[in-house]
Amino acid sequence: MEKITLYPELEQAYKLFRTQVHNPKSVLYPCCATDATPSKVFDNVTYIDLDKEFITTLQQAKLNAYYQDIRSYHPTQPHDLLILLNPAIPPEWATQHLQTDGYIIANNWHETATTLHYNPKFFDLYGTINYKPTPTLSTDLTNLFHPIKDEQEFQQYRPKEYEFMKKVISNFASQRTIPSSENASFTEQLQAFCQAMDKEMPYRRVCDLYIFKKK
Repeated sequence: MEKITLYPELEQAYKLFRTQVHNPKSVLYPCCATDATPSKVFDNVTYIDLDKEFITTLQQAKLNAYYQDIRSYHPTQPHDLLILLNPAIPPEWATQHLQTDGYIIANNWHETATTLHYNPKFFDLYGTINYKPTPTLSTDLTNLFHPIKDEQEFQQYRPKEYEFMKKVISNFASQRTIPSSENASFTEQLQAFCQAMDKEMPYRRVCDLYIFKKK
């Protein structure tokens, strides 16, 4: 049997959120796996997952966990905080259970934060949290979800990721998945790579966690 998982960096991030943004009365965490970190910070957390072993693990830890599809979940009252970390579901399946003015903490590994950002009719981007060098909450939204336009901007705004992506691009070019450097500039290669991956160009700035508010 698996053991519950606790992430210190997430615990610190949740504490920042609780003290500086909102202390939720009711938290919903779908696609949770064995992550029990929210219960280290928040009093009332509901965990939902379609993996029975994960849910059994959480239940054995005396947590409020349910083995079910989020689409068939019917809370007695809407939640005021929704956590979406690497969810295997579209955000709208879970945001329907969030009250108006409720908050969402999301990452962007599965494009969750991007999806929420591009639905401004329903969600406002409130701020971000970064883990390092120390957990920090910021309401500076500058350059978030702002794709770079060329190689120069990529190198300027995200130098470490630029060096990594140069290696990735070189590998894809060698496999003839995208044009070689002999036939295209790095910017054109990157555009071809992003198109092949069905992604936007890299953003000027990214964060570990994004905080949204439901309208």
